[in-house]
Amino acid sequence: MLEKPIGICLLGGDYLLENNINLFNIIFKRNENYELIAILNGFIDENIGCKVNNFFKSIEDNKIVIKSLNGQDITFQYNVRNYIYHQVHYAVKLDILYLRIGEIDEEKVEWKSRWYINGSDLILLRNPIYTIEMGSNFKRLNDIGELSINTDSEFNHFVSSYFVVKPDTLNQFVVSKISDKFNPEWSTKMSIDFFREFGFHSKEQINLIENVLSFAFGKSLIDIGESHFDKNGNLIYYKAYSPRISHTLNLKHICEMGPNCPLFYTFFDMRHETDLAFIIDKCEESNVNYYNVFNYLRESFNLPPLSEIVLIAGALDFLSENWLKNNSSGKHEHMPQEDFENLISYELDSCYEKFEEYGVKRIDDLMDNIKGAYEKHGSKKLDLFFDELGIVPGKIEDSAKYYRHAPAHGKIISLKMARKFSLRVISYRLLLNRCILKSLNFEGFYWDFFSKSYKNLNESIDKKDFNRLQDSVKFIKDI
Repeated sequence: MLEKPIGICLLGGDYLLENNINLFNIIFKRNENYELIAILNGFIDENIGCKVNNFFKSIEDNKIVIKSLNGQDITFQYNVRNYIYHQVHYAVKLDILYLRIGEIDEEKVEWKSRWYINGSDLILLRNPIYTIEMGSNFKRLNDIGELSINTDSEFNHFVSSYFVVKPDTLNQFVVSKISDKFNPEWSTKMSIDFFREFGFHSKEQINLIENVLSFAFGKSLIDIGESHFDKNGNLIYYKAYSPRISHTLNLKHICEMGPNCPLFYTFFDMRHETDLAFIIDKCEESNVNYYNVFNYLRESFNLPPLSEIVLIAGALDFLSENWLKNNSSGKHEHMPQEDFENLISYELDSCYEKFEEYGVKRIDDLMDNIKGAYEKHGSKKLDLFFDELGIVPGKIEDSAKYYRHAPAHGKIISLKMARKFSLRVISYRLLLNRCILKSLNFEGFYWDFFSKSYKNLNESIDKKDFNRLQDSVKFIKDI
């Protein structure tokens, strides 16, 4: 995670970047926003000081590959922030897009850890049992087995607790909470750990795991790096990068926001391990593109309510359309596509000619709308989706569906309406959570934010619970 600054002395004490521009020291670290930066120091001919900035800006792809004093390859990509030079010395400050130390060695790597901030404390994690004596075993125990890693030297691990997920369709993996002694102090840190003895995962499988965990945690996991270890616990490869979110967003604020968990577990209730495995398996087996659904959902967690509701609506629209296309009995169509096209094929040619005569500029867009008229659209398609899933939206959810239109279409929003958005967004998110779980044939309960209780997936939000919270928000605003 690059917890502490890394100072790197270069091979031979200096490194020639260009004629008369030498680099002898680099410091990589994270700033207060947890972004990666680097400070490079070196010597130059005082007559070419002004060339330093131009040199760093001229490097292809802004990528530098050098060797450290111990011979390791160090690769980093950057943007120039600022630089100074004085007589024979210069210092350049860079924004680092990524830092890579060492090379991937698939033969030596025993386990891989991917690091994240913006994790969640709400899912109870197991306490690890481990030893750190010389030549002993590092162990994590659980109800269904033991994971053991041999260590030849003292091995101080940073995991405070963890849980194990064992899907049928993917190799099992471990989710670990990182000790609070590590920075940033304003975020919960986590890792997803993959082990050779269980089998490693493809990039696509890791993306699915990240998306499902973000959904379950009710927060968007933000990846910040990856480490590879050998069988003795030695670090053999390391990659770190800045949090990949928009600079217009406040990372600290995002990490300090409360989670929106669709599932909530009481103390010592460890069902989340089997529930997460179930959701992953259903996503892998399904003909529905849940990857896109979770992508919408994952991005929505980081946005203010007026933008958040648009992405939640996008996720629900995509889910309903994709699910109906692949699973519906055909009720999402006014009539079969082939029959519709046969009926209007002659009229289509005539329509095209008339549009040309009229001078329509985007005829193809109009023709696509006509060709798609055999399908139900908009609210009718959503209503059909709810009906086929057996979900009956209540008055609160129905009201939330219409709140999406104002920000989506750029309409003027009154102050009174803006104040209601936060609670409407929560109710819309709960509706989406229910639809995701129900479409995956999940048979458990969902967590209702308004009643603070478990509910059957067929149960909607109670208006009394909604009003109680809405009244408390009004009271706070009036103070």
